[in-house]
Amino acid sequence: MNVFVRRKAELYQWSVTSDNNEVQHHQGDLAALAAFYQENASVKNWVFILDALDVACRHLSFSEKERRHIRKAIPFLLEDELLNDADELYFIHGKVQKNSVDVVAVDEQWFSQWLAELHAVGIMPTHCMAQYQLLPEKTENLQLFFQEDVFIVRHQGQLEWAFEAQHLPLC
Repeated sequence: MNVFVRRKAELYQWSVTSDNNEVQHHQGDLAALAAFYQENASVKNWVFILDALDVACRHLSFSEKERRHIRKAIPFLLEDELLNDADELYFIHGKVQKNSVDVVAVDEQWFSQWLAELHAVGIMPTHCMAQYQLLPEKTENLQLFFQEDVFIVRHQGQLEWAFEAQHLPLC
């Protein structure tokens, strides 16, 4: 069993997957999530989903020579692409592949505050991932997804971004 948790304003939405592929959806405030967490202490994976509007995702390629230092170099490789200063961001990266790695950048202050709120009520996430990473496998050069008044775009399997539906004419 896995639990996927997403924060929307002051509410939390969580989905529970079972071994037989059944999914149960729940919603509530932080206290309700904490109560559910305590009642389900045997759950192995608590996966917290970062909203696509709150993160930047990139797929970085690097040479074999750069592989040894790639974790330290991530902020410098992305600083020209991001709106925030790299010092203000927290970088979450996936497993380093042969010559590439997936990276998620999120505002460090917001992320730390959110984790502190969870820890204060006894919730310890085991995984954290961006909403983009839940999208279907990258098969087309351009993919467009729409969910809860937000468009998510994936271009050539490497560049992803999100925007609110009201901003569609700007795109």
